Amino acid sequence: MTKKSYTPSEKVQLFLECVEKLKANSLIREDKLKRVTSLNTFDEFNGWKFELLDANREPVNMESFTALATTFRQIYMKKEPSYILEVYSHVCDAIQIDQRQRIQAFGHNWELALQEDTRLIGDDGTFIKVDEALRNWLYGGAFHTDKSERDFTKKWGIHLEAEIVFIVNFLCQMIFWFDGFLRDGLKKKLFNFCFRIKVKSIYLHSVNKSYFLKQLLTL
Repeated sequence: MTKKSYTPSEKVQLFLECVEKLKANSLIREDKLKRVTSLNTFDEFNGWKFELLDANREPVNMESFTALATTFRQIYMKKEPSYILEVYSHVCDAIQIDQRQRIQAFGHNWELALQEDTRLIGDDGTFIKVDEALRNWLYGGAFHTDKSERDFTKKWGIHLEAEIVFIVNFLCQMIFWFDGFLRDGLKKKLFNFCFRIKVKSIYLHSVNKSYFLKQLLTL
């Protein structure tokens, strides 16, 4: 089966739709991840117990988090049409030159964030990077598609989950900033290419390479 090819406008639209889904998730919508803490307790009958608590001091709902990760994956994975750095590249190509400095550091900062150390130490004695931990959890914990990733997830257990909650929440804040920049640019006609996108049932059109919008994006 031939893989569908997406135009830049379609990729931008898919990205915007994914962000809307992220924001609709209850953990994001209700700010439950704005302060996440870990709690270790011990009793003589059950031994040690590790819990991850949300901003309301309640256990993080991992079912909701897995749903969040399912959408996040579409923005994070390179093979997805809504992959953030590919959308970012299209935006950099399309934005007016005098506005490009506002966005040009974002891609570099995203890649730097993925190379940050987690608190997990690998077999070689070095800290596991964010990208490695995230990729292993997505394919070994959330989707169970690969044995090596499943083994990695099993090895680290709840401690990996705790890292992933912190990581996804942080990266979502970066995604929301970029999303806000993109939507603001659509409103202010900052782009020089023609495409047509649909967000919340509103169609936006660019004509004559001036990104004249027939309807303003209302959020």
